[in-house]
Amino acid sequence: MGKKNAHLLRIIAVTFKISFMTKKMNLMSGDFSQKVNDLKNAKKKLKNQFIGIDDIIDSLIDNVRSWYTMNIIQEKPAVINLWGLTGVGKTSLVKKLMELLKFDDKTYRIDLGEKHGETSFTGKMKELCKVRDNNPKVIMLDEFQHARTITGPFREENIFEENRKIWELIDEGVVNYNSMNRGFAHFEQQMGRLERLIGFGVKVKNGFVVEGKDLHVSEMGGFSGKDEPLFFFPLNDYQLIIDLAGQELNIELQRDLARKLMKMNEIETMSFLKKVHSIAKRPKVKCFKRSIIFVLGNLDEAFTMSGNYSPDMSADEFHRITKKITVTEIKKALRERFRDEQIGRLGNIHIIYPALSINSYRKIIRKNLNEIGKRLKQLTGLNLKYNESVIDAIYQEGVYPALGTRPIFSTINQMIKSKLSVYVDYILNKKLKADTLFLCMEDEKLKCQIISKKELMDEVKEKVVFELRKLKEPKKDEKQAISAVHEAGHAVACQVLFNTVPDVVASVTASPENDGFVYVRPVNEYVSKKDVIPHVAMLLAGITAEELVFGEDHITSGSSSDISSATIFVTSLLKKHGFGKTKIAIADSVTESSKFYHKSEDVEEHVREIMNEAKALAKNTLIKEKPFLIELASYLSVQPRIEKDQLLKMSKKHSISNRRRGEGGTFYRDKLKNEARIILNKKNFNNQITHLVDIAQ
Repeated sequence: MGKKNAHLLRIIAVTFKISFMTKKMNLMSGDFSQKVNDLKNAKKKLKNQFIGIDDIIDSLIDNVRSWYTMNIIQEKPAVINLWGLTGVGKTSLVKKLMELLKFDDKTYRIDLGEKHGETSFTGKMKELCKVRDNNPKVIMLDEFQHARTITGPFREENIFEENRKIWELIDEGVVNYNSMNRGFAHFEQQMGRLERLIGFGVKVKNGFVVEGKDLHVSEMGGFSGKDEPLFFFPLNDYQLIIDLAGQELNIELQRDLARKLMKMNEIETMSFLKKVHSIAKRPKVKCFKRSIIFVLGNLDEAFTMSGNYSPDMSADEFHRITKKITVTEIKKALRERFRDEQIGRLGNIHIIYPALSINSYRKIIRKNLNEIGKRLKQLTGLNLKYNESVIDAIYQEGVYPALGTRPIFSTINQMIKSKLSVYVDYILNKKLKADTLFLCMEDEKLKCQIISKKELMDEVKEKVVFELRKLKEPKKDEKQAISAVHEAGHAVACQVLFNTVPDVVASVTASPENDGFVYVRPVNEYVSKKDVIPHVAMLLAGITAEELVFGEDHITSGSSSDISSATIFVTSLLKKHGFGKTKIAIADSVTESSKFYHKSEDVEEHVREIMNEAKALAKNTLIKEKPFLIELASYLSVQPRIEKDQLLKMSKKHSISNRRRGEGGTFYRDKLKNEARIILNKKNFNNQITHLVDIAQ
């Protein structure tokens, strides 16, 4: 009977356990499914709001999913890194996602570029550590590149207490925050004063001073009359005690603290304050293990084009270059700023933002104009319409590929928003019953057609300042003539020596750093020895063209960067890459590693030889192709730039090869295959001879 009962009890226990687990799973299933749906809806809304970064949004949602649905099983905070140029929307994307997931009130952005203030690490962590609950938080470490711990070629370490806390937070999900409470020093001062007052005979009953009131007032202040009760511990410092030790003493309100102190004399009060002091002095640890940390930043070492603020650069080219940046390049760039073990703590989730493309910029402009139209409709009842000329104008004035979307919004504000109030005022003053405003650009003016029931009633024109357009317009002066010849020299050499048509050649730019440029998309990701002299010749072709067209005595000072680039290029190949006569690594300076060879006289002579040979090649090339050079330079002296297609047509007239050198080429693979074929055929032949000898024997 006992065995049967025991067996029955086991069955009941197992059944109860299964039932309990089933109920728990059912509850979890409902919550889990809701969270998965939240993420799906958030993804859809984010893609509607943020243009051109669908892949980024997909990756972000995928990596947030495990934290959002199951952070309760986390032993360390989830870490997601987002890297990209400024203004591409890293911070705003994370903020919007957390808003959609209803985590915006639990999101804390820390600006690591700020050393003081509310958004600094110390300021924001102080705020975070005051939060009593242990629910998951969202911590955004913005401008993370400024938290560098390594500086200089010798990787010297920057030792800051703040840096140590940042890495503790990322790695362990904990923060030691006792030193963050600035009120601790004030509390110690108050304790010292009260202790001295007791020594001079001040007596306390039920929290109030009963003897030595005048002495207490002279030392502590805060007393208005002899008949009023005088608190021994100042009332205005009650909150300080709660901040320092309220959680440990289970005191949340000043009222609760007052009730406690009003039962004490001076000795008991000092004993209580010493207890508070002891608690406050004790290191406190705040746990963020269930939280998620977003590391946001721009790494110049990976995004090498980030310092190029020129509006002349194509947004599509920026987009193409940044799309090629890989996680390994990000980690290599991080190594310039952080220790290896710190890079490991950042984990492997690195979401890399590409620069925005031309199409994305235009969509963003259109979306912003449509939002302005909605607000105008709500405010005035007027519809807002526009044509492509408005999009073109905003793009031309507002897009700096390295700066992202911020310049666009200010351009829209200046070019469109500021004019709308003028048009609305005109309608009101004229008492026009309009229903639609139609905007278009005409002769550097924003024209507004005022329409009622599809009929034109009136129109107003407002002048628009096109600063960038003016900078890009042809000047047709001496400076443009020099730039035209110089850049034409580079372009002709590029086509002849590398069979590559430049993407764009410009003789006028909006950038103060250069008067013109030739942009050629790199064909190969390597440099071969046979290309060294042609490459240097291309760099020196600008000054060579000036000599050929204007004469030796009339060359100008605009070739410093070309000459510098050519010299650095050749010197590096000879010293570091084995292109010299002796295969040896040579130090750039006496401070560089002693493992390198330091005598470089032979290399410097070799550099001179290559530079002279390249200069001669540039001269011979341009003399041979002088008709093409002069036609291209003449065109660029009156036009600000020439694009690839037009340049291609011009070069065909001069029988210049138009094939992109290296494009689709397989020289190295073919060479390897041929060598392998020769060796294998030779081996097969030897095997056949050996076989015949064996038969003969």
